[in-house]
Amino acid sequence: MAAPMSKAAFARLMNVHKSQVTRWDQLGMPVLASGQVDPDAAATWVHANVDPALRNYHQRARATEDRRREDPGRNAKPPPGTEHLSEPMDGMLAAVLPGMAHRAPPTIAALAVHCGAPMRVAYAIAMGAQMALIQQVADLLDAADVPPPPGRDDWQQASIWRLSDFEEVDWPGLAEKAGEAVDLDAWRAFLRGKLGEPADSGASAETAAAH
Repeated sequence: MAAPMSKAAFARLMNVHKSQVTRWDQLGMPVLASGQVDPDAAATWVHANVDPALRNYHQRARATEDRRREDPGRNAKPPPGTEHLSEPMDGMLAAVLPGMAHRAPPTIAALAVHCGAPMRVAYAIAMGAQMALIQQVADLLDAADVPPPPGRDDWQQASIWRLSDFEEVDWPGLAEKAGEAVDLDAWRAFLRGKLGEPADSGASAETAAAH
């Protein structure tokens, strides 16, 4: 009998991401009371219960990530706040998901203006969506068992949410399209009112959305 191992070690043995092992556990894969895995029993369960095509897909995905990690020509410097991640898939998730959130506000604001929203409403929608995206991405990373940075309880507190990483919205251009003057202070006050904050609060919505 092989020695018990952690789920992460079993994931490496099976050449899949550790979140896949967590899903197998939820589906009935045998796990020891200690939380470790008997690799023989677990592998037997996987081969009996997991569709080979699906299993091979996860193995190919893991192999692709390993090749990217090992190829210096393809390696990019990990985004701030993700340097601690050693699993290739963890690093990819922590880079791609926040990156999508970083690019969203300009599109959301432009769509709101295109649909006829006043600028204060477009601003509130874009900033509100930014805050919601931060929460959603953080929840997804936590659900995928991607470990947050050292000293952080979860991904919502991570440095991946720096304001400078979010794409800037062309508020002057959108205001011109909407036939309004640029008045960020008034738009922020409107958003604070919708969030139930004091109208004279000094904290901007952007600051509330990121750390």
